[in-house]
Amino acid sequence: MQYTFTLAQKADASAVFALYQSLIGTPGCTWNKDYPTLEFVKADIEAESLYILKDKQGNIIAAASAGGERELDDLPWSPQNPCELARVAVALPVQHQGVGSYLLQHVIEAVKQRGFDGIVMLVSPNNTAAIALYKKHGFTQCAQLHRYDLDFDRYQLVFS
Repeated sequence: MQYTFTLAQKADASAVFALYQSLIGTPGCTWNKDYPTLEFVKADIEAESLYILKDKQGNIIAAASAGGERELDDLPWSPQNPCELARVAVALPVQHQGVGSYLLQHVIEAVKQRGFDGIVMLVSPNNTAAIALYKKHGFTQCAQLHRYDLDFDRYQLVFS
């Protein structure tokens, strides 16, 4: 695999937003026309928490926000200083080819280097592909909850 893993820049915003939009309506995806917005993408870029994966032609094929948000701070977690993982996306043509694993491995290393002691996240219980990916990388389910008018499973990864 010849991919480039990097933080997204302002010039990447529209391509990342297009990637997000392309996944609306796919199995397990809870996104819609109101979320995630281009404003989320721009805020993640500004916070230096939007990671992208480009193919050898320079096309953005995957993205994930890791770090900047504090939306889950009200929930109990095992890590004391976790980052939040959100808006993980893999382009449809490259799904089930190891791209998600490649992205997640690099995100985990990047947030470790930033001083976080774990990762916390919410995932739709219907998103079986995402759940399998997270479990493969050591995430464990710690609870379920209803938030944003949807049901979610809470997952965490504690760095040892």
